[in-house]
Amino acid sequence: MQVLPKRFIEPREDERSSVPSPGDPQNGTIGGGVRLCSGLLWSAFAIAVYVLSTGPVIRLEQTGTLPNGTGETIYAPLWAAAPEHTPQGAILDWYIFRLWKVYFPPLK
Repeated sequence: MQVLPKRFIEPREDERSSVPSPGDPQNGTIGGGVRLCSGLLWSAFAIAVYVLSTGPVIRLEQTGTLPNGTGETIYAPLWAAAPEHTPQGAILDWYIFRLWKVYFPPLK
């Protein structure tokens, strides 16, 4: 069995100071709590963008810019989570039909 010299196992003195320790604010590393909070904020932002993009997507679908059925496909989980006769559904209806003035012709 070959034994490596000590210089290959341990870093030299000048290299030890450049190795950052986890969570050390002087080295600019971020702790786990800040990283978790940042992840939660990005997740909330992504959900807000998903919900708020319903109006423009349906409007573009009605003008013919997007193919028919795009909104139904993309927002199927949202329609399932916010049925029409619930507070969430009422807010979503207000956002789509009142604010974006999306109009669906009556079914025959």
